[in-house]
Amino acid sequence: VVYHCLSFLVCSVSCNEELRKKLLHHDKFSSLLLRLVFYAPQRSVRTEGAHGIYKLCLCGSQVGLNKVLNIMLNKLSDLVQLKNMSAEQLASLSSHKITNLNYKDYFWLLCRLINKYNKVDGEDEICIRTAITEVSMYIKESKSCIDNGDYCLVGLLQVCTALLQHDTDFKLLPEGFGLMQNVFSKILFNLPSSISEIQEPHHEAKGSRLAAYELLLQLVSGCKEMYLELLTFFIKHHRPNEKNKNHCSYGWNYWPYEQERSSVGYVGLINLGATCYMASCVQQLFMIPKARSVILNEEITSQTKHSAILKEVQKMFAYLHSSIRKAYNPKLFCRTYTMDKQPLNTCEQKDMTEFFTDFVSKLEEMGPDLKELMRELFCGVITNNVISLDCLHVSKTEEEFYSVRCTVADMKNLYESLDEVTVKDVLEGDNKYTCSQCNDKVRAEKRACFKTLPKVLCFNTMRYTFNMVTMMKEKVNTHFSFPMKLNMAAYTEDYLLIKNCDGDPDDNPSHWYNLAGVVVHTGTADGGHYYSFIRDRCSKENNWYLFNDAEVKTFDPMQIAAECFGGEMTTKTFDAMTEKYMDFSFEKTHSAYMLFYEHCEMDKEIQTSHINLPKDLQELISEDNHQFLQDKLVFEPNYFSFLWQFCNNIPKTLSVSVTFHVTKLAISFLLETLVHSREKPHIKNWVELIVHGFDNSQSACEWFLDSMTQDDWWLQQMFVKCPAQHLRQMFGHLCLIPIKNLRSSQVYFYTMSTEEGISDEDDIGSCSPITRFIKAILILLEDIPRGYCKNLAELFHFMYQFLSFGHEECSFLLQIDAITMLVQFYSCLKANEPSESIAEEEEELDLEDEDILSMFPEDKFYPNALEKMIGSIALLVEAARDGPELHLSDSDLQCFTSTKEVPFLCQIIMDGINLRQTANIIFHLSCYNQQMAEMIV
Repeated sequence: VVYHCLSFLVCSVSCNEELRKKLLHHDKFSSLLLRLVFYAPQRSVRTEGAHGIYKLCLCGSQVGLNKVLNIMLNKLSDLVQLKNMSAEQLASLSSHKITNLNYKDYFWLLCRLINKYNKVDGEDEICIRTAITEVSMYIKESKSCIDNGDYCLVGLLQVCTALLQHDTDFKLLPEGFGLMQNVFSKILFNLPSSISEIQEPHHEAKGSRLAAYELLLQLVSGCKEMYLELLTFFIKHHRPNEKNKNHCSYGWNYWPYEQERSSVGYVGLINLGATCYMASCVQQLFMIPKARSVILNEEITSQTKHSAILKEVQKMFAYLHSSIRKAYNPKLFCRTYTMDKQPLNTCEQKDMTEFFTDFVSKLEEMGPDLKELMRELFCGVITNNVISLDCLHVSKTEEEFYSVRCTVADMKNLYESLDEVTVKDVLEGDNKYTCSQCNDKVRAEKRACFKTLPKVLCFNTMRYTFNMVTMMKEKVNTHFSFPMKLNMAAYTEDYLLIKNCDGDPDDNPSHWYNLAGVVVHTGTADGGHYYSFIRDRCSKENNWYLFNDAEVKTFDPMQIAAECFGGEMTTKTFDAMTEKYMDFSFEKTHSAYMLFYEHCEMDKEIQTSHINLPKDLQELISEDNHQFLQDKLVFEPNYFSFLWQFCNNIPKTLSVSVTFHVTKLAISFLLETLVHSREKPHIKNWVELIVHGFDNSQSACEWFLDSMTQDDWWLQQMFVKCPAQHLRQMFGHLCLIPIKNLRSSQVYFYTMSTEEGISDEDDIGSCSPITRFIKAILILLEDIPRGYCKNLAELFHFMYQFLSFGHEECSFLLQIDAITMLVQFYSCLKANEPSESIAEEEEELDLEDEDILSMFPEDKFYPNALEKMIGSIALLVEAARDGPELHLSDSDLQCFTSTKEVPFLCQIIMDGINLRQTANIIFHLSCYNQQMAEMIV
């Protein structure tokens, strides 16, 4: 209806200019306009209204369009204020609910009218400067952009972008710079500061961010001052922390959108190889609110036993409680926790029940509060009773337990297994009991009973058995069920021995338990995987969740029987012989291994406990959460595209010095962010942009080399730790470009010292950024862990290419004993003992680097990666040969002649590393030197 009415109206006024003027100047036209494009409750009405009004403005003179535009700009203030009104205030203005969606069509129409605006002398002239100032103020006062539905903020940003096209001088005003700073720091990179704010649902407002990017591009378009100001912001944004010079330790193929905390609100634990048993145990304990609260509130003192373990447990629980990441990496906990006096081996799977008992026992020893808690929650008492039938004596021994072992083989369910635990055994005949008081053989009844039951009753289903025929450990996969509600009354002393409780045991509520958690094992007796199903005690709905290492998601408790009872499952398989589908049955390999039942009285207690995290943990988690949110804002495809547009479209009016700053930003963004990202759009274009910057700015070349020299972080990341060969090759290419560009002006300074007359090796080459950079690479070789040897081919290829530039490069490296450094590096790799730096290096390894640490020493040596190292040594030896003279320092010469066995040459021949260049080394060493030749032969 709206569409046809407006179409008829447009056709009518397009043929009659007088009618059009009367319509636009009508007293109620303004009200009609707002009702159509803003207040209308139906989205379709607002959309058709906006399109109809736009056609109406286009079908006549410019004066009419300006009239409508003026009306909409004048009403903008009132409409923006509606965002801050309460629901009651909005209801008084309109009978229909006003939401963010109401702004969408209004701003769509406003932006298109601004784009069509042309200044006309006469009435309804619009002051663009005033409009920009007002819109800038509205943007400044708007709340931070965390909602995808914030169409008001999106519209304000788009309107401001459109208005700036008509007033470019605004960019030079202080208000223009204020607008740019506000958009950058508040709209794009405004992050919450406290943990409570960070834990609020946070969404990336893609629409608002895209509009903000467009506004920034419009602000810098054609404005040198604005471009330089924004360039400064981005350089600071992508450089290491100015206070502590720390770089962001991103992993490789990092994409934070896949690392967000689960929508159910809980954090997982990363599996470091075979640590699923530990993750299942920790999650079961963490999901008990009282245990979580007491552990986090426990104070660590000098008297605390296992203080290092408690510190890591608290840290892990704090992250599980407050982190916004998907999962926590427990590698420090595994290094700290000791079991059987050994740290946890992340590649060795342990029995879940054994670890649970050990973990709870250690928590007991950490302090009186924890001891009281662990005993209250998990510790029960079982009695072994022997009642004499021939005398009045009774023998009773008590035994504490943290978990009850339940037989599964030949048992149908948990109750049958408990009957087996407490079954009465009559001792008679040759098996009579010797009464300790009568000192006589008597008939007796032997029975185990539960004297005291803990609040959390844990059962260990004995799924593993030892086959005496095959002499192998086997897993019992038979069907074994357990109830959601468990009654333990029939297995207590009161009912089995004292019998002073009348009535049905099922009527006694003091022994009822609710199922709260299940640990499932899938696999065989030799290995497999643990994961957990846990009930959320803090939710009124009693939701169940699956905790499978890093993954946490909802779980339907109706599926517990299918997922946890074991037994057989049937599937249909097509039989080609009979051409029919046949039923095929096989045993399930997944079944419950541990059960956690919680006393019914605990469900009635308040299960939410207020947790006050220690200040140091609060700061640690707050910083990590802040960094993660920052990562999500930076590792964004739209941001990548925007930054590429900003750097690639340098205004031609800017001086050459700006190229230097743009190149700095491009290098920082490429090496700090883009190479670590899973998505790498335009990476080849970025490299070309940087190369272009090097070719046009000598300052950029010097800055790049000096930055690598002063801080070797990028060298380590790109030449050593980067797992992608093409990225290492790209970095090596980038390092060669500035050296080529500076060589002609710097070659004279290669072998100069900072002070004349001083020939100290440490001071040689200190006058040139090229030689300082090369020395930094050689120093880097001293601390490279053995596990990264496979990544070094590109580093030595770069070194080989550098030496190929000319005799000056070889001469410089010979003067600083580079051969000695390379031979010592090779000798360390071949040593039987692992590099001492490995343990230290583990602290800094990312998750993707863990596989390097798990390799065996013999797998950590890659001869092919060292071919160019041998080639570099060959070039140096060749350069040192001057006829009969061999100009090698004593240190370099000793590398080849230290003993008669010439171990270095023999070893590289045995390893088969670049035999052709090895032959060149031997040739130049033995040429004119019969003694050396005989020694080598």
